[in-house]
Amino acid sequence: MANCMLHSLPGNAQGPLDLCTLPAEIEDVSRIRRRVRSGLIGVLLGAVAVSAATNSGCGTAVSNPLVKQPTGRRLQETLSVHSPGDADFFIFSHIGDLAQLNSCLEFSFSNLLMNSTANNGGILVMYVMPQAEWAAMVRYVQQVVETRNHTVPNILRNLNQTCYRDMVLYSSSVNRIRILSPLDFKDLLLNIRYRLGHDLFQKWFSQTTYDAPKLVDSIMRIRAIDNSLSIPVLRFDSDVLCSAVTKKDNMRSIQNAVAQGIKDYHHSTDDPEVTEFIISQQYSGVDVTKTAEFDSWNEGFSTRSAPALLATPALLNVSQWSAKGFTPSSQSLQQATNEDVMLKFYGLTKTHAVHKLLPRVPSTKSDVIARKEEDLLNLGNTYIGANPARAIISGAALCTSPGIPLSMPPYIHADLNIMWIDDHILDKTAQEVLHVKRHDSPADAGTAEVVKARSHPKNVAKHTLENYMPTLMYGIIMDAWTNRNVDSHLLKYSRSDLPDELQERYDSLIPHGTAQGTYTKALQDVMRTGLMLEGAELNSFKAKLWNDALERIKETYYQWTSLPAANIEGRMTPTFATLWIAGRVCDHPGLEFYCNNSSSLHKGLGGGMISPAWDARAAKLASAFERLPVLTQEDLLPAMRAKVDQLIETVCTHLQWVRVWPSVVQAARNDMQGALPSDLEWHFTNTLQRSLEHFLGSSTAENDDPVHI
Repeated sequence: MANCMLHSLPGNAQGPLDLCTLPAEIEDVSRIRRRVRSGLIGVLLGAVAVSAATNSGCGTAVSNPLVKQPTGRRLQETLSVHSPGDADFFIFSHIGDLAQLNSCLEFSFSNLLMNSTANNGGILVMYVMPQAEWAAMVRYVQQVVETRNHTVPNILRNLNQTCYRDMVLYSSSVNRIRILSPLDFKDLLLNIRYRLGHDLFQKWFSQTTYDAPKLVDSIMRIRAIDNSLSIPVLRFDSDVLCSAVTKKDNMRSIQNAVAQGIKDYHHSTDDPEVTEFIISQQYSGVDVTKTAEFDSWNEGFSTRSAPALLATPALLNVSQWSAKGFTPSSQSLQQATNEDVMLKFYGLTKTHAVHKLLPRVPSTKSDVIARKEEDLLNLGNTYIGANPARAIISGAALCTSPGIPLSMPPYIHADLNIMWIDDHILDKTAQEVLHVKRHDSPADAGTAEVVKARSHPKNVAKHTLENYMPTLMYGIIMDAWTNRNVDSHLLKYSRSDLPDELQERYDSLIPHGTAQGTYTKALQDVMRTGLMLEGAELNSFKAKLWNDALERIKETYYQWTSLPAANIEGRMTPTFATLWIAGRVCDHPGLEFYCNNSSSLHKGLGGGMISPAWDARAAKLASAFERLPVLTQEDLLPAMRAKVDQLIETVCTHLQWVRVWPSVVQAARNDMQGALPSDLEWHFTNTLQRSLEHFLGSSTAENDDPVHI
């Protein structure tokens, strides 16, 4: 009995708990749990106690029906996380709330993580980060530093406890899953806070928008850098990883994407000429036989199809602007879907050689003006944004070289939802700043497909006009800021997609050393010198960004007002994109109130981009892009003009963030491997053992870090 653990539980009237004398017939962990004051350790104590009893030399195995392992030895093996040689990849997925987590945990991940995907399988990290809990975590970090009060708020403790409980329960079938919450990163966030101070920490980490969870993604990649390891971190959206499709195919589509991602990753890391890279797989695209179907367009690409829907009466139901809300019928969505419009919006074409739509080929004309005119009208999204069939997609097994997260921090500080900011814009920025474009990706890279399981949209007109169109426009403007060369859209293709006539122009976009965009050149300079733009230089930078934005807005106006209208119920009906970019929203039947009541911010944004006065002048000259009148800031509607200013300030803020990022990287790399739950070498049982010892030990100091299980 020399190695047995004998502990008195706080507030336990039944005396010490001898883990070595636990009877073999104990089947219910609650018998142990009831002896713990206030349920502080909860359901996990039983699992840890059983494991601890086994480790301390007890010969008696304790059965736990929740974990379903026959012996303590097997329990120890189940709750252990493997050594570096036992995993070939990480999967990272942000889970928005516990409802999403519960839904995902209904899936079987054993084939994905333990079978034929790779030699040694992989590890899935599900990071549960609701907005309220992240805001509470930021406040808690400030609280600990400023008051030395380590008392964990219930909102954080409860979430963390649920995540750990579910991790134990799921370990009965798959022991390669980490379910984490913000509290797991307390020590890391404290390290960052100590370095940055109150104001900077609050500035960079207080946002709860779309990109906030990407901090953990970056941390995982940064901490995976090791001389002996080269393991890709593959990011999947939760609705890609856990969908009706993956349940039906038993994760085969995800397995294929993981296998292709691993192949792409190692092809790049094994090439001594490739310095940095960003790779992803693709969404399912659109089959050439299904181009008239709404569902195909709804799930096909990273850019949603809603802007290209016709603004039909059926989609303008007034209840969507009330608390009641509005869900359109499948028939209504189908009526608003026009094949010609969709093809032109995305810039896609049918070919007999393949079963999926392909991007249209850029113009080979020698005259610059004629070439731009043709490409603006034919290439659709590829010209002004992301190539639908080739773009990097953050939710489709995105992976990067180890150096990308070291140099390029995520946009966690932005209070705008910016389209493509964490994938296409990241890729285009890296092309310029880190010169990723020097080396072509392999022809078969990024060719696996996954399904983006989007549900049918609700409140279509309201959401599209007030939320999605501004978000898309921010990304379109950012795209222009990465590279303003007249042929920059060629870089959105694989070289093998382009005809021989365009190869020379493609090569001309790859000069050595200097970024070709207003934003990317400034970012490159700040990264090289460590000096922030100030005074006249900063003002000049902002003015150039405004000029680039106005040119891109005008290009988008020309393209979207050229989208065809269709006869719906005897009336020629334009797309939401056409109405919004031209400021014609409130003139459309059923949307008049956007003129009468634009007091709220969202209704102001929903009114459109360009003023009706400029649109009226431009419409008379719209036969060619070069004939359009000059577009000025005053020609934009007030709400969106303010948002462009805000976008410019976001970019300037990001230049500052890049200067601060090395301190964050240092904090992230400071702890030894295995210290963070997202590390490959982290051991689940060791963490829970320390948790048990904290509660059963003699220390009761008020400022001790509370165990956050």
